[in-house]
Amino acid sequence: MGDFSLFKGLEDYLKIDSIVITSDRFYDKLNQDDQILKDYDKECKSLLSGKQYFKYNALCKKLLRFLKSSTKLSDKKYSSYDDCILLNYWMYNEIAQRNNYKNHSNIIRAFGEIQGIWNELIEDKLKVDYYNKCKPDFDIATQDDWWERKELYNYCVNYELLQGEIELFKQNCKQHYTYIKSNAPLYEHFKKRCTAGSKHKCPDFYDRCKNYDPVIVLPKLSCYNDMMKEEANRAEKGLAKKPQPDMSPGRMLRNGFGWNNSMRNFNGEDNRLFDYASESFNPYSGGAEEHYIGYHPV
Repeated sequence: MGDFSLFKGLEDYLKIDSIVITSDRFYDKLNQDDQILKDYDKECKSLLSGKQYFKYNALCKKLLRFLKSSTKLSDKKYSSYDDCILLNYWMYNEIAQRNNYKNHSNIIRAFGEIQGIWNELIEDKLKVDYYNKCKPDFDIATQDDWWERKELYNYCVNYELLQGEIELFKQNCKQHYTYIKSNAPLYEHFKKRCTAGSKHKCPDFYDRCKNYDPVIVLPKLSCYNDMMKEEANRAEKGLAKKPQPDMSPGRMLRNGFGWNNSMRNFNGEDNRLFDYASESFNPYSGGAEEHYIGYHPV
């Protein structure tokens, strides 16, 4: 989902002007169309010549623009987050989106072609604009849960900045609570995968994100008790109306993170607060699950 952050589209509803979402800013800048992109027309035309699957000139130009403006890997050691991880998942997602999250083999081949171009650029010392910059992640295409990994890292990056805002903007506590809790299914997913002896099933950055688990951080919010009471009241009213479907984290994950449907019935009522995943962009809606034999969307 080109810009598939969890808050996209909620700004007006939540009135979250004071909440800064780092990954949103990164994706917005990456997706921006500006005059600078024209500088890469000729280069991308040459780089993509003869490519059978990756024919996305706009993505090529955005990649080159990013690499040119980014810092070298040796200078990133003190960065608060790794924008290379965001970049790789963004690229994979953009390719998947252009293939409607369906043609799995074509997605892999297209990703492989741009990775080959990308890798040559960053390893060529004569390409001073690109040398020793972000590396392509060759493992993404083998991950059967790349979408969850992408969203987990987005949340991890966002929460690290949000920590400071939680103390400064307590009037936004309910918005913070909602955003944090919406990521709970991700942690349920990775707790099952990141067990002893299953390192290959677990993202390298999971250890960094473990302490941001909603189960751990939600009770620290000033509005936690109030939100628990509010949810209990809503659940009670909902149960009085009709039987509730199984909305356990496991069930939500089996539904492919179908945020629209799952969260809409959260606590037994039409909770529009969680209805942020556009159906047209949700790789799991409309039968798009079929290409996820070996990985994942936007």
